[in-house]
Amino acid sequence: MIEEDTEGNPATAQAKYRKLVQQDKIHVLTGVLLANIGYALVQPIERDTLPSIFLTTPDDLTKRRPTKWLLRSNFSASQPMHLLGDYAAKTLKYKRVAAIAMDNPFGHECTGGFQRVFEDAGGRVVQKTWVPLNVLDFAPYLTQISRDVDAVVQVFVAAQAVRFAKQYAEQGLKERLPLIGIGVFTDESALRSMGDEAIGIVTSLIWAPTLQTPANQTFMRLAEAKGKNPPAYFTAVMYSAGRWITEAARVVEGQVEDRARFLGGIRRASETTPDPRGPIKLDEYGNPTQNVYILKVER
Repeated sequence: MIEEDTEGNPATAQAKYRKLVQQDKIHVLTGVLLANIGYALVQPIERDTLPSIFLTTPDDLTKRRPTKWLLRSNFSASQPMHLLGDYAAKTLKYKRVAAIAMDNPFGHECTGGFQRVFEDAGGRVVQKTWVPLNVLDFAPYLTQISRDVDAVVQVFVAAQAVRFAKQYAEQGLKERLPLIGIGVFTDESALRSMGDEAIGIVTSLIWAPTLQTPANQTFMRLAEAKGKNPPAYFTAVMYSAGRWITEAARVVEGQVEDRARFLGGIRRASETTPDPRGPIKLDEYGNPTQNVYILKVER
């Protein structure tokens, strides 16, 4: 396995991609997380007919502008938020919700997915607030949130999620307005840095460490033996990608130079290999149809 760091820069990513393809002669590419990197690599992947499994989430990549050679191991940004919109309207009985999210494609697409289903079910997103990615102090944005709502739906990840959860509670909003949103917000990668401010937050995601399935229990044992912290959902998704690749290579009897056959093998492996998330089926555009779970943080 050969690793390269894109440094979050599309030009660097394209240069590293050329090195991987032309010098290292790779047979498959995986691990791409950032949206700008994903978009930058689509054209060379199509040109080189290179089987690729992306972690990145923009809806366009496997919906509106799909490419044959690109499969997604993760979720499209709006996907888990569709379920949350339905759950918020039908189970939590919310009628009016304010949204606050990162001002980037992930924040916009997640919020849009929630809004579409929530409003189809009779609810209304009455306010949307977009927060720049470099914000450390959320106070100016938290003061803008309407208090005349049933809940607040968020889309933040990593360090921003940790800061937002803490400041949301410090502003006295946690007890007044329930916080719901994208499951990456309280994924293990962020949750381990949160305190009691996370308790009660409801989210939706494609995996949880508490899933009681044989495949997930096997994965958890392997992951916990390798690291001191509980695995994050990113770990589970990349574990899936690795399993699909190795199973596909076995099925094609190592003939990975036959790229069309190898790509077909990866597609089949995604459906036949037991996965920590549950059953998965890649659609004709390379996007996974999969379970989405409602999660709640408890002590």
